[in-house]
Amino acid sequence: MRLRLAGAVALWAGCSTSHPPIDPRLLSTELRAFTSEDGGETWALFPDVMAHGIDSLGLSVREDGALWVTGHDHATEPPPWERWLGPKVRGLQFDGSRWARKDWRPRGGDALAYIDPQWFGDELWYISRSDNSGGDPAEFGGETHMMRSPQGDVMYSSKGLADPMPVEFLGERHVFATLLKNGVVHFTGDPLQKVGQFGGKTVPFAMVHNDKLWLFAQASVDGRRYPVATVSTDGQTWSEWRPVLPKSDPMTCTSPVVGPLGGGLVLLCVDERPGMGGKGERGHRQSWQDAPPPQ
Repeated sequence: MRLRLAGAVALWAGCSTSHPPIDPRLLSTELRAFTSEDGGETWALFPDVMAHGIDSLGLSVREDGALWVTGHDHATEPPPWERWLGPKVRGLQFDGSRWARKDWRPRGGDALAYIDPQWFGDELWYISRSDNSGGDPAEFGGETHMMRSPQGDVMYSSKGLADPMPVEFLGERHVFATLLKNGVVHFTGDPLQKVGQFGGKTVPFAMVHNDKLWLFAQASVDGRRYPVATVSTDGQTWSEWRPVLPKSDPMTCTSPVVGPLGGGLVLLCVDERPGMGGKGERGHRQSWQDAPPPQ
């Protein structure tokens, strides 16, 4: 979805629903896309809003090259029978030619809801808790559990735990998560053991790119919640955190996820305060349709 993705991507009109929002603030959020043609050194904001009402993003690159973007889809009302069949994971898929809403029904486990879902191969990692109430799991008063499906086992438990992000690098599994009052925490081993933390950062996303482990998170950048990144060549030592994006139109750019697309990179994030940004660098494309397809 670099600047060339426009012609290959369908508009979201057919994906929207008329269900009334439970919370207007959640439904009004905007999914935004930035694209890079130089390996993440510079980024341009794609002018169109990708979708409304999706947050807590996860992203997985599938074996066939498809991108699965998971999250909490507040714009889609679960049907009544889902309470008996079990919850689904909802999100978006890019199949190489177009984006579309998609849902998955993970195997195994007895979760009341899949909170902060993230695919890791055929495993779904998520946060679970003992009740089915709303709100931020990191601020939930009781203990939350990092779990995976289909195994249904608990990988780690703590108060204030959210946003699980597993990744494999140099033959070892690394897991990142948000831990309230600790920032982003880093786990390795089996069972998971905490090996580091990054204060002032939340909502991690990790990916392997150019033989390096990239860790993205959100932090305060000039008073805005925007993505920052650090890089490791060994999974143990890290570069200094740096802002990823230029100052741009979205007032916020939270829950960042990054993946390959058309020879370049795409960064998706959530503007939690749409309509409050200024006029910044938007890139030169004017619509999804005016660019050639990815090559």
